[in-house]
Amino acid sequence: MHKSSFWQHPVFLSVISGVLLWACWPTSPLTFLVFVAWVPLLALEARSTRLLRFWGWTYLSLLLWNAATTWWVGNTTVPVSGVMANVLNALVMSVPWIGYWKTKRRFGQTAGYISLVAYWLAFEYIHLQWELSWPWLTLGNVFAGQPRWVQWYEWTGTSGGTVWVWVVNMLVFRALQTGVARLRSWRTVALALAVPLVVSTGIRFYRSGLKAVPLNGPDVVVVQPNIDPYNEKFESGTEIQQLQKLITLSDSLIDTTTSLVVWPETAIPFEVDESRFWHVPVLQPLRDFLQRHPRIRLVTGLAGERRLPADTSTPAMRIDPATGIHYEEYNTALQLDTGQGIEYYHKGKLVPGAEIVPYSWLFGFLEKFSLDMGGASGTLGRGTERTVFSRSPAGYRAGPIICYESIYSAYVTGYVRNGANILTIITNDGWWGDTQGYRQHQQYARLRAIETRRWVARSANTGISCFIDPLGQVYQAQPYDVASVIKMHVPPLEGKTLFVQIGDWLSFLALAWTVIALATGIFVRVKKRVWKKH
Repeated sequence: MHKSSFWQHPVFLSVISGVLLWACWPTSPLTFLVFVAWVPLLALEARSTRLLRFWGWTYLSLLLWNAATTWWVGNTTVPVSGVMANVLNALVMSVPWIGYWKTKRRFGQTAGYISLVAYWLAFEYIHLQWELSWPWLTLGNVFAGQPRWVQWYEWTGTSGGTVWVWVVNMLVFRALQTGVARLRSWRTVALALAVPLVVSTGIRFYRSGLKAVPLNGPDVVVVQPNIDPYNEKFESGTEIQQLQKLITLSDSLIDTTTSLVVWPETAIPFEVDESRFWHVPVLQPLRDFLQRHPRIRLVTGLAGERRLPADTSTPAMRIDPATGIHYEEYNTALQLDTGQGIEYYHKGKLVPGAEIVPYSWLFGFLEKFSLDMGGASGTLGRGTERTVFSRSPAGYRAGPIICYESIYSAYVTGYVRNGANILTIITNDGWWGDTQGYRQHQQYARLRAIETRRWVARSANTGISCFIDPLGQVYQAQPYDVASVIKMHVPPLEGKTLFVQIGDWLSFLALAWTVIALATGIFVRVKKRVWKKH
């Protein structure tokens, strides 16, 4: 390792890369720094002669990025949950770099660069699928605060942003290697930056009609009740007061044009047997509210449960010790109407630690800590379908996205493929207090609007509630820790973007390249061993 100057020292290169990644992340206005954030690590790899040492410096950089950007994950009564999330996430992020180091030395620089992009995309895809899923720092999310730059996400999803970031970083690194006097390299960098921006501008102009708000269209009302999730929401005896607060806020803006009302995640905070929902006496104010407004449909969150047959066994199954009844609990979204019709959706993407204990056969002892980490008590049941709420006289077919699910780019497209013409995000971001967490979460919703070209109505318990148009522009964003209610004419939209139709095609290509690269590496190694024996 060359140590001729401070600027080339591995400590500096490692730390500055982590700092740049933190400094560019939403909600920072310094997004452009992402285009050079990986350059120090690329320079560090070029000078490295030992894999273990290179991995150590890379891990330090990734740990700094994670800790500085998502430290708020530990802002619960069990701070170790945040520590573990950052430590483990940085660890799995380092795997693509190890693959890159080996591939480059075995097959050359070009193959190494292509493989680094492919390995990173493959890592992001796998990180969206397994039980330790934590895709908050998916690279393409970095542009959530700059939707004007990435209107082409309707073709690629966030994977396109990930590729853009890597390509520009590699071109900048190569330009620095060849010397600043060689203008051709820097022209290539400028082109790689400019072309996606120009394309995005063109798409935004072409799609500008999607954000048009009708003068006399159906209204959507979004409620932000601002109920403390630790000290109030799940306290016994407060159910009536909480319901009344939601109803009073809703009543203040509902009129004859209102067709849809959206309440946040677990707005109905106590556990309810979903098969007997309307038989619960404490829900009488809710029945009265719907009777007063027969034109509306109410999308709301619920801590739901369902009974299971006695011979059923599932990872989330519970047994009532008093009755012996088998049941599962869910983080539920439901749509209600005055005719007592109910449509249910059970959250499919569960938060590790808070709503599901990953690989419970190994970590089952952590179940008792889940509420303190910002979730329910123990592992929840999960839905398998992206259900769309369709019983609306105004023509709304709402995709009920619950909290954490709105981070999942390709997952959200499933609602649109199933017919959703508006997206509703119901969430409770109050678990992590007044930190960057809830701000980042709201920004990510802008990307989901672009990818699907749908309006988003976002109801957050403590904020930020808002409306988002199909170009990613935010309307009526409500401040944190304030009870409020907002209303807007929202047009239901049809049609499917390329990304909705064919999915995360860039990740599929990356997975194919990764499999081929790994198979080729194994084949070459085996061939060499056989050749040596003969």
